[in-house]
Amino acid sequence: MAGSRCLQNVGISLFLVCWLLEKSSSQDITLELQTHGCSHGLLTKRHNIDFTSVVHLGEEIENFSMAVVFVISMTNNEIYHLVAQLDDCGIDQTPCRCFSRETSYRIKCSMPAEKPYSEATVYAYISNLSGKKFNSETRRIPTIYDEGDLHLSVNGQSLDSNCILPINEKTRALTFCSGNGPAPLTAVIYRNSVLVASSATCANYEHPSLDNSPYQLVVYVCQDRTPVMNRTCLTQDSATNVSSYVSTMNITLFVLVIMTLWLITS
Repeated sequence: MAGSRCLQNVGISLFLVCWLLEKSSSQDITLELQTHGCSHGLLTKRHNIDFTSVVHLGEEIENFSMAVVFVISMTNNEIYHLVAQLDDCGIDQTPCRCFSRETSYRIKCSMPAEKPYSEATVYAYISNLSGKKFNSETRRIPTIYDEGDLHLSVNGQSLDSNCILPINEKTRALTFCSGNGPAPLTAVIYRNSVLVASSATCANYEHPSLDNSPYQLVVYVCQDRTPVMNRTCLTQDSATNVSSYVSTMNITLFVLVIMTLWLITS
């Protein structure tokens, strides 16, 4: 009985030793995505897909291929991949950069946010010399929008190409909204170059007499300092007045031309 218990203790001890050895020699690879201050989505031609992988190889570094591969997939089909060589850490490997410390490596890669990568998955892996892969966790790329995807409206009506602002006759208000894009979106209204309204998604400006001054509508996405949209618009009233003024000037000019021709020929 005592011998059996002794064998059990020896077996447990051997198991613990093997487990500890395995843990101490295990490799680790992680992957994180950065979102440029956006809580949702990225914008093409403005944002990049940035990801960072950290690799710990430990004492078995000589048994590895020294190349980290980043795989971007859509519905389990690879659509793009990047390779960073750990042997070349400190050397520019555009679009990746590698930093090393002993047997640990940090790889940062950056690539333009493009529509084909919208909501795709990405993971990193490193292989040992026998071909066994060590994978990071899988991350999902945010939704990627084009600037044309942004929906801009004033008082519930889509902003047209002429940028004529419909006025709410009851409240004499302008409600400028932006949506269907990365978040946070900030809508801003300027009047005579003075900030009069600013809010997340929708900005509301109420004034008892919306005059003929031009209004500037601006949209910021995420933490970007440069606006994604900046347009100078007129209200319907001011646009009508400008149109009437132009028509009057055209008529006056036509009359002057006729009178001049009559004087010349008479």
